[in-house]
Amino acid sequence: MDEYEILEDSMSLEQTHGVEIISQNFPVAVGSQKQSIRGKGFTMVEDEALCRAYLAISQDSIIGTNQTMVNLWERIRLCFSSQADVDCNRTTVSLMKRWSKIQKAVSKFCGFLAQVERRQKSGTGEKEKMAEAKRMFSIDERNKSFMFESCWEILRHSCKWDEIMTPSQKPTVQTTTSSNPSTGTPTSLESELDLDQQPSREGVNRPSGIKAALESRRKKVIDDVKFDQMAANQSQIINVLTGISSRGIEREQQKAADRQKKAEDREARRHYLAEKNEREQRKEDHIIMSMDMSNLTPMQRAYYEQRQQQIIARTGML
Repeated sequence: MDEYEILEDSMSLEQTHGVEIISQNFPVAVGSQKQSIRGKGFTMVEDEALCRAYLAISQDSIIGTNQTMVNLWERIRLCFSSQADVDCNRTTVSLMKRWSKIQKAVSKFCGFLAQVERRQKSGTGEKEKMAEAKRMFSIDERNKSFMFESCWEILRHSCKWDEIMTPSQKPTVQTTTSSNPSTGTPTSLESELDLDQQPSREGVNRPSGIKAALESRRKKVIDDVKFDQMAANQSQIINVLTGISSRGIEREQQKAADRQKKAEDREARRHYLAEKNEREQRKEDHIIMSMDMSNLTPMQRAYYEQRQQQIIARTGML
């Protein structure tokens, strides 16, 4: 498939499913042997700068959607590099990968926070909600803490982030709770699954909570498939742009080699001409110094004697 067709396919996927596809830019540090070298990790300041740059460029009212993925991420890279306390040598590929990680983590955290706000009683403080959402995130990520709270603070009030956080992208996680001690009615997903496995009795309607859990589970499977498609497409974009950058570096290296070859050729020709002129000069000097002046007129004799004196002075002959 042509490299630019892959970019067009990614844009088509974004329009069809409402999924934010992330792009990047050409300049990637690729060696002559195409070996990747891991750079230093992003700091919190750089993460915040990247979020601000992404929002500023993606929400540009002048250019809007009339910009390609490559141009979008090139402008994001320039905006990121213009901010203070950031590494200006960050490549577009690294920014794209970092944004993908931030977006995934913050999206998941927002989903957990939304679940907490829906089920918490009125009067629950903001700190308690945040703590519970972080706890859910840590459980889902196998005891990894939520590291992008400052990024979430930047993104949460943005219209662009509201577009990215469509209902289909918000993670749905079922937590296990204890049974109601007063009624003995199970309230967890585990208990609901147990009910699903029991034979249904004719004339008895299934509780609405189980139906909602089954529908939520079905939507989560669909969302996982869409996310996998998005990740695969994004990986293709990274490979394409990395290849384009690699070929650009190879062309620059070839141009530098050609310039070096031309300079060496000019130097060799100059040296050749200098030796040629020196041989001709010695030949001419030899003719003048060996000339028989017995048959010359006084004027001719005086001329050649003067030339001989000049040759002696120039060559150091005594």
